[in-house]
Amino acid sequence: MPPRLTAEFTRIRDELGDFPGRTVDAARLRAMLANPARAYYPGVLNDCYFEASTALCLLRRPAAGPDTKPVMNHCQPAKCPNSCVLPQHRPAIDKVIDDARQLLTIRRPTGLQKTALHQQVDQMRRMRDQNEEPTR
Repeated sequence: MPPRLTAEFTRIRDELGDFPGRTVDAARLRAMLANPARAYYPGVLNDCYFEASTALCLLRRPAAGPDTKPVMNHCQPAKCPNSCVLPQHRPAIDKVIDDARQLLTIRRPTGLQKTALHQQVDQMRRMRDQNEEPTR
């Protein structure tokens, strides 16, 4: 990677943290944090309540030992049972949705690209909306 991109990536990672959905309420989050056998990794789109045996990010790794950490680049926040989506993640999720929608309008994507972008929008919207309060 060129030095300029490396520096920019480092700056953004330092500002936002690594890329890190299950929705949790405050009581469940407290219970999760009380378990010393599991580690909690806060993130931008979600937080990870890491359990190696159920982590989707580790599926491509040959062996996951007890000291294994999440592979944030392979995070699947909308699918992984370790994922926790909280209200503070909504702005970042909305940004992902907006960016994907914008990509659909700025050039003519192929059919596969359109499908992938629509799937990302739908997946992120479902993940975000799990955390919405029901209307009364």
